[in-house]
Amino acid sequence: MLHLRGIRLWIGLGILGSTLGAGLGLPRWLAPDAGIRVVDHNRVLSKMTEAKKLLVAMAQEEERAQVELAALQEQLETLGLDIGTATEGSSEYRELVMKFDLLRYELDLQSKSSGERLRRLQAESMLSLFKKIQAAMEEYRQQNGLALMLLIQTDDGKDLMMNAEAVSQHVNSKTVTTWDPALDVTDAIIDMLN
Repeated sequence: MLHLRGIRLWIGLGILGSTLGAGLGLPRWLAPDAGIRVVDHNRVLSKMTEAKKLLVAMAQEEERAQVELAALQEQLETLGLDIGTATEGSSEYRELVMKFDLLRYELDLQSKSSGERLRRLQAESMLSLFKKIQAAMEEYRQQNGLALMLLIQTDDGKDLMMNAEAVSQHVNSKTVTTWDPALDVTDAIIDMLN
């Protein structure tokens, strides 16, 4: 992984090269086109066929989990009504209370398990997509003789709650904050992935 200072130095040298390179005969890596391109991560994910399918599959999985949890919740409510009609202290009452407690425990476990399963599925899927995006970027870089490909995010932060911590996290997560649109090769990467 490149160190941030190294990137800043490298980009700084590229800027210096773009200013001085043409007239002074400096090396290619200091010339105006130092072989850098950017790819918008958010745009790739929004247009990548596999990512769209993944979002649908994850929504279906979440809906299935919600249906299962709703069925257990309904059973709990029915048992609660049955407990209300049973004579307190009777064997039927004790049996219903025990069933109620077991079902409530099962609902709690199922809820936690569903959440963990969905988070794991999302993490594994995002990692798989990222590896495919990274592989396409590497292939593009090699085919075009580029020195560096940067993954950027073009979200503007307008969805942030405007508090100091949220804004600070948003700003700190941006390693590349501005670039020349001519360097953007996102559409080529999307075409490679679809």
